[in-house]
Amino acid sequence: MNKKSFLTVSVIFVIGFLLRVLYLNKSAITFSYDQARDAFFVKQIIAGDIKIQGPSANAPGLYHGVLYDYFLAVPYFASKGNPVVADYWLAFFSSATVFVVYFLSFFLFRKRDVSLLSSLFFVFSFEASQYATWLSNPTIGLLFVPLTYLFLWLWTRNKNVWYALLTGVFFGFSIQSDLFLAYHIAAIATWLIICKKSITLRQFGAFVGGLIAGTCTIWISQIKFGLTGIKGLIYLFTGGNTLLSVKGFGDFIVVYLNQIGKTFSLNLFPLSLGFGGFIGFVMIVWFTQKWGRESKNHLEDPKFFLLLYLFSHLPVVFFGGNDTPYLTVGIGIAVCILAAMFISAIWKKSKIFAVILTFIVILSGLTKILSENKDGQTIFTLRREMVLSNLEQAVDYTYQSSGGQRFSINSITAPLWLNTTWSYMYSWYGLGKYGYLPYWHGRSQVGDIGDILPDTPKNIQIYYFIIEPQEGIPQNFVDDAISEENSKTAVVEQKNFGGIVVQKRTLLK
Repeated sequence: MNKKSFLTVSVIFVIGFLLRVLYLNKSAITFSYDQARDAFFVKQIIAGDIKIQGPSANAPGLYHGVLYDYFLAVPYFASKGNPVVADYWLAFFSSATVFVVYFLSFFLFRKRDVSLLSSLFFVFSFEASQYATWLSNPTIGLLFVPLTYLFLWLWTRNKNVWYALLTGVFFGFSIQSDLFLAYHIAAIATWLIICKKSITLRQFGAFVGGLIAGTCTIWISQIKFGLTGIKGLIYLFTGGNTLLSVKGFGDFIVVYLNQIGKTFSLNLFPLSLGFGGFIGFVMIVWFTQKWGRESKNHLEDPKFFLLLYLFSHLPVVFFGGNDTPYLTVGIGIAVCILAAMFISAIWKKSKIFAVILTFIVILSGLTKILSENKDGQTIFTLRREMVLSNLEQAVDYTYQSSGGQRFSINSITAPLWLNTTWSYMYSWYGLGKYGYLPYWHGRSQVGDIGDILPDTPKNIQIYYFIIEPQEGIPQNFVDDAISEENSKTAVVEQKNFGGIVVQKRTLLK
């Protein structure tokens, strides 16, 4: 990268970072059970409790890596548990991915204009902006997945053992961020088979060693806890998921097409998922034909490498993915590079049309960022109301309306009966701002994450019942929880904070 290109990409990086942190000062962060759970884990790590196992991977016995929790230890330690500061930290590294985008594009096609345009598309990608401030373990995959492909390409082109090692390490880190990102092994293995004549045993050993090092905590946790992952793998491969076991082959094709179409849309034209997906289809057809016409050695061509990257998540659709949009984390970078190649080709025939298309991509991404990011990470949650600013207002209300008196809380949450989110909010935000914790009078939290609120003594007169947005909570459970609370306390006042209902109550006489 020459000085001019470096300065240009640096400016693009700054623009990207500013866009990603635009609403953080307003606490526009999706914050629910997963975020609170991770924050408690990080707090334990900071206190000296070494962790080797990450959160559950939505299959019995399978767990994600713990790298994400250690990654957040620095900002949480520096800020005494402030999620906003942690989000600035994530946004910085996510925005820095623009340099990876530039280098990957440049080393593949040796075209600075394509590399700069790829970087620009990444910065204005709505999907990338959402990942950048999403407090969840897949987020760091946005950086590690493209790093894996960057060093895979450098390794097989330069035959360098250090590149092989880094390929394994970054692939391992990708798996740490989300266990199911192991699906990239299919694309990586395909490329290594194609390039097998230029790969030495030493290089391959370095790759395997790097991969083992990058995933070491996952292996250690499996050994320590009795190889529970074997049960999880059997569950996945035998169709243990009822929904998967009744699906036909055509259903999986539809799932894949919808996923890849959505990835194109969220990165290039998020204003319309259908039209964005159609644009992606056109680009893929054009690029595939270009690969077929121009490539002398079809399989070792950089165009085929990019297609492998782009289609890498195909194997995972056979294990689900309808409700897991983060399975394609990092693939948006391949979309940005492909789009830059497409517009570069159009530039040669019509500069005006190329400029118009570039303007449309940037404007649609910017419009979506400005309209959606103020509400948190909307593409990853069904409960948009669970934004940190709403939670802070709810906590403020309980302290302020109690007039400085001690009070007790109860809550109806998703997941059911787990007060983890509110325990964290009161232990970080409430205790830090008002100097004391409330009591707890709901179902026992013993053994659950965030069991820190003391039981309610008999002399407490002020009670609060917090009702989270009810998506995902069966109505009969909500009704039962309200009836149980009504048997003990009576409503004095009710407030709604962006969908989070807080009832002020008093003991029944």
